[in-house]
Amino acid sequence: MADLLTAYAATQPDKVAVIDDRPKGDVRQCTYAELEARSNQLAHVLAGLDVGPGRKVAWCGQNSTGIVEVINACRKLGATAVPVNYRLSDDEAAYVVDHCDATVVYVDAEFADTFARIRSEIPKVEAVLVFDGEPLADMLGADALIDASPSVEWVAAEQRDATATAATMIYTSGTTGKPKGAFRRNAADPAQSLAMMQFIGYRPDDVYITTGPLYHSGPGGFMGSALAMGQTIVLQHKFDPEDWLRLVDTYKPTSTFSAPTPIRMICNLPDDVKAKYDRSSMRIMIANAAPWSYALKQQYILDFPTE
Repeated sequence: MADLLTAYAATQPDKVAVIDDRPKGDVRQCTYAELEARSNQLAHVLAGLDVGPGRKVAWCGQNSTGIVEVINACRKLGATAVPVNYRLSDDEAAYVVDHCDATVVYVDAEFADTFARIRSEIPKVEAVLVFDGEPLADMLGADALIDASPSVEWVAAEQRDATATAATMIYTSGTTGKPKGAFRRNAADPAQSLAMMQFIGYRPDDVYITTGPLYHSGPGGFMGSALAMGQTIVLQHKFDPEDWLRLVDTYKPTSTFSAPTPIRMICNLPDDVKAKYDRSSMRIMIANAAPWSYALKQQYILDFPTE
């Protein structure tokens, strides 16, 4: 089975895959060809650290192109990607990383300090890779390693269909005890996946915008669906209601997934603030993660009119 990212890199190489637009003018974007190349380079780096089918890679960071790259690299390797909530305490982060048996941590430089503090509590971790900044002592600089690695498609000699083993493991909130790792294989039933896409009404030309962190199964899962359809993904680095409207106005996204709280914050903005931004592009909202009140649904429909 061909890797979908590899296929899209061949058929629509110049289409924008990911836009990472941050409030102070730091805009990063990559095409499908560039995302494929970077994901392959990172796969080669991880393979050099003995990451392969069944191995665990814990990743931590706010929404960014780097996170999208590691998710794709792990899939290509047949490895299990384990998101770590960057809001966790040191003890909580150490528990998740150790409990999942991760051997590699891939972390945004912004949160490298956390892993420096808990290093002695995660003895199974053989390497901590720091991206988007300089590594700390006893950590590896991912950016330089990626730049020095080949961009040719990663195909493991012993496992040519990485999707048969690739997976994610998302940890529960731990409200009734210690958090539990929910293991999900990437090789879903194609017919079931297609039926869901058709039911929702997704199109290849849709633009998906994140509404919340990618470590959450909703924003991350639906981003994966968008990528599987060859859509463009707009990443909001960290949620802010007015900045989210700025991204909607700028990039005209057509779909998202959201829990009720972010949308309530957006809808509760003053009318004169909301009026500054064109919101008419949004046509699909997956309302989930917690109950949406009827009043919030009504307000969303008023604030996001569609044809």
